[in-house]
Amino acid sequence: MDFTAAQAAPFFPRSGSISATWNKQFPDYRQFNFRKESQMAPMEHKTAPLDPSVLDLIRNERQKALSPREWQFRLRGYGYAVKKVDGAQVLTQLTTGEEMGTLPLEFS
Repeated sequence: MDFTAAQAAPFFPRSGSISATWNKQFPDYRQFNFRKESQMAPMEHKTAPLDPSVLDLIRNERQKALSPREWQFRLRGYGYAVKKVDGAQVLTQLTTGEEMGTLPLEFS
């Protein structure tokens, strides 16, 4: 069931175009799923090649790890994270969230 901004206003006092959906599993007003309608451009991720020293570190850690999950955990120790964007794996910095570049297919 969808609600208009006027019906959701008592629960979400911000201005703008708001749409809300009712979570049928929890019939409590706090379980509304609010999202503000906006026109956002899709994010573009960097496709620049990674620094060779960083790529060697990532490759060495992948060889040491027994699973992709362990490999991602090991990378966090160096301050890196791997996230999937549009089906590609992108290396990011944990502290800033800045995308460093797309990982080669060998890491998939």
